[in-house]
Amino acid sequence: MVEECNGVLGTSWKSEDVGRLGLEVLGKERSFNAAAGIGKEQDRLPEFMKYEALPPHNQVFDIPGSVLDSVLGDL
Repeated sequence: MVEECNGVLGTSWKSEDVGRLGLEVLGKERSFNAAAGIGKEQDRLPEFMKYEALPPHNQVFDIPGSVLDSVLGDL
């Protein structure tokens, strides 16, 4: 994917650049949300996704909020 992006965009990114850029974007999004009064309490999927199974695999979203919070840390 990185090589394809480089070819299309004329960049010379490396795979580690993509991770860094992704973290930068997430950090900016979270900063924007915080300035707009949107905290991690609102940074959740709708409640029904925890108990309504999603076809075709009939899975529910069962990742605890504490785990979601730990993924992004203080971004």
